[in-house]
Amino acid sequence: MTPVDGRDPEVLAVLLELAAIELTPTAHTTFTRDDLVELAREISGPEVNLRDEDIDSVLRTINTLERLPGDLYSLR
Repeated sequence: MTPVDGRDPEVLAVLLELAAIELTPTAHTTFTRDDLVELAREISGPEVNLRDEDIDSVLRTINTLERLPGDLYSLR
């Protein structure tokens, strides 16, 4: 199996979007950054190192996620 680079922005975006979908059972559901990152790490598994600074950088660029007051997020 080819190793996955946890610093690759495309890999991070997919993992964060998958986590957001999992955290959104109904429309207008909100979730915290911590919940989002924790689930993205669970999805990626221990062999992919997800660094907070890379995650924060990618979170600013994902158009499918909306940042809300109180460090909350939701799917657009």
